[in-house]
Order: sequence, then structure tokens, then C-alpha cells
Amino acid sequence: MSTPFPVGNINVYFIEGVIPTLIDTPPKGNIYTNELQAALKNKGYSIRDIKRIIITHPHFDHFGAAAEIVRLSKAEVWVSRGGGQYLEDFDAELLRDLEYYTEILKWIVAPGDHRTYLDFLYTWGRMYGCSVPVSRLLNDGDEIELGSIPFIVRAVPGHTPWCIMLYSQDHLSAFTGDFLLNQISSNALIQRPSTMLQGYKSLKVYLASLHKVKQMAIQTALPGHGAIILDVAGRIDEITHFIQQRKELVRNILDQGPLRPFSIVKTLFPDLLQDQLFLGISEVIGHLELLESEGSALQVDEGYWVGL
Repeated sequence: MSTPFPVGNINVYFIEGVIPTLIDTPPKGNIYTNELQAALKNKGYSIRDIKRIIITHPHFDHFGAAAEIVRLSKAEVWVSRGGGQYLEDFDAELLRDLEYYTEILKWIVAPGDHRTYLDFLYTWGRMYGCSVPVSRLLNDGDEIELGSIPFIVRAVPGHTPWCIMLYSQDHLSAFTGDFLLNQISSNALIQRPSTMLQGYKSLKVYLASLHKVKQMAIQTALPGHGAIILDVAGRIDEITHFIQQRKELVRNILDQGPLRPFSIVKTLFPDLLQDQLFLGISEVIGHLELLESEGSALQVDEGYWVGL
């Protein structure tokens, strides 16, 4: 399915069977629901045939059209337990996130009007996201039948705290959402503390999820964007290696002396576009937290960081 976002097309999976199921949805908008309807028609189905929607994580590019699909089909919506609030009260949750991100921008002393860093997120959220009632909250270990194949829900936090994948032990395959992508490394986005247990560190948690999934010996991954992954262990090794390299770059930048995170962002990503700056900020903060946990960096007064 096409999207208006820099990340490109989203993968939406339709599973035939007693309970026709959609895994993730396109963004909100007639252009995207029409595209979905056309794809289903090619398989002899329509949106009205969908009886269940499973959302891999609560980002609006993956659930924005759910309300319209539910209106047409009366489908149930299933999502991870922690992600339900985002789907059911999307506008309020979006505003709470923006308030928190604004505080982060103040803390790192980002220059200029802080709203300019976040306007795109608010605009996109209002245009392409929509609240939708949730029928079932999923827990790690829940079993779901897709078609005639049993799948297990596995929590894979990091990109968001509430990412899940659907894992078939019999077929050694999984629908991985944005947890595992073929061409890019998922951004481990910082999360407002009010939604998480104290001490949650997104990038550290993401690395732990990657390690856990590698031990599962999955052979095929169907991701939320991009091509199918046919060497899951190899892809996880690539992502882990990339994260370690990027962490060392951040550590080397700290040798310049005490720095605030925004200065590190501009050094690491000098040409980053305005609508992607907050992704860079999330990444740098994640690496600083990793370095801190390893005893290689320390946060000092007024938001400055130093290498150790």
C-alpha cells in the first residue's frame, strides 16, 4: 500500500480463512482504502469481508484506516495491551506525545521554535490517523489462528514499547511489523515516561528484542515495510552491527568535550531534513543511554554529556 511518508509503502497482509484477517492497515484516506479495496478485489474479496484487524504497533501509518474498515466490515480490532490506549484515544495521545517531545527539545536546547520540529508529526497524525475501538488486547504468548496456521504473539519492544510480531513455530516465519525491516534499521523512538515503567530505555530494549528473536531461529520475516526477509539471523546481525558502529561514532563525538544531544545530532546528521530531526534526536538519546549503561558516558549539569 502506498503512503505519503518518507519511509515509503506499507505492507498490509490479508489472510484468508474462517476469520479473514488483515495485519495492519494503510493510513486514513480514501486514496488508501480504495487501493486496499482494489487489492482485495483482485483476490476475490472486499473490505466488507474483513472480520479481524491485527495491529503490530500503534503508529498511524499502520492503523489509520482501521476506523473506516471497521465501519464497512464490522471487523474486530486486536492490538497489544499497551497499545490499546493509542488506538482508542488517538488525538489525545498524539497531543500528550507532542507535549513530551517539546519538553525534550527544551532539555536538549534545540534552537528556534520547537514547534517547527514537530508540526509535521501533528499534521500527519491529524490527516492520516484516527481513533478506533479495540476488541481484544493481546499479551505476549497469546495464540492466534491465521487461516489454518497457529501463530504466537511475541512482544518485541524497542521501535515502540508495544510492538508485537506474530510467530509461526511450525513454519519458522513471522509477521514482524516495523520491529524488523529489510533495508533500514527501525528507529527506537524515545517514549514519554508516563506510559512506561521507570528506567525504560528504547534502544537498549530494542537490542534485547533483537537478541531474543535471533534465538528463535526464524527463517522468514514479513515486515511492515519493504521486501520479505529470507535470512532473519543475518539481518539481525547487520542491524546489531550497525547500532554498535553508530554508538561508537557518538562516543567519539563526545571526545570533543561536554556536549548537549542536539549538538551531537547536528554532527552525526549534518544534512538531516527538518521533518526527520526528531528521529535523529531519538537515536542520539538512545545511544547516549546505551553508553551511560556501559559506563562510557555520563550526563552532567544542564543537559551536557561527557565521554568516560
